[in-house]
Formats: sequence, C-alpha cells, structure tokens
Amino acid sequence: MDPLVHFLDGPHARRAFALRVAMSPPWALDVRDGAPLTIMAVLSGYAWLTADGDTVRLSAGDIAMVRAGDPYLVADEPLRGASIVIHPGQECTTLSGEPVRLSMSHGVR
Repeated sequence: MDPLVHFLDGPHARRAFALRVAMSPPWALDVRDGAPLTIMAVLSGYAWLTADGDTVRLSAGDIAMVRAGDPYLVADEPLRGASIVIHPGQECTTLSGEPVRLSMSHGVR
C-alpha cells in the first residue's frame, strides 16, 4: 500500500473545519483539538511546526499533515511559547483560559 494512502486512510476524520490564521509576530498556537488529521497550507510568510518532538520550518507554498490527536505547536519562531490554545470543538482561548472567539472569529469556518 502507498504510504500516503495509508496515512490518509487511517484517521477516518469526521466533522472537518477550517481555521484561517493571519498573525503578526510574536505568535504561537498550541493545538490541542485532538483532530485525527490536520492539513496546513502556508500561503505567505513562514511558520514553524513542532510535533512528535520534531520541528520543521514551513514556507509559503508548503503543506504539512499532522496525524493523530497529540498536541502540536505552530509558531513564528521554533522556540516561541504558545499564546493561544486551540481546544476540541473549535474553542480558542488564551493560556489562562479566556475566550478569543470575538477577536479571532473572522477565520473559523
């Protein structure tokens, strides 16, 4: 079996949603939504993805896939600490738990 087919067939993802992120440094997202599959497309600029102990730089035009429900970090710099947490159910909060729904609602679809 083709490794990509195996990678995509395994999660059986349901209830997909899209999150558009347009941020200015400094920024970092701690993604804890538990999604079985995440696909990220960098349209401009760059981002650092840290998942499963590995860190990679993503540039404009790159696509990354993260499989399984483990938390991961997406940031403007590889060692940046998170400022926003994305929880299950598309809930986004600050580290202290304050909702950011109104200030960031233009991107969730």
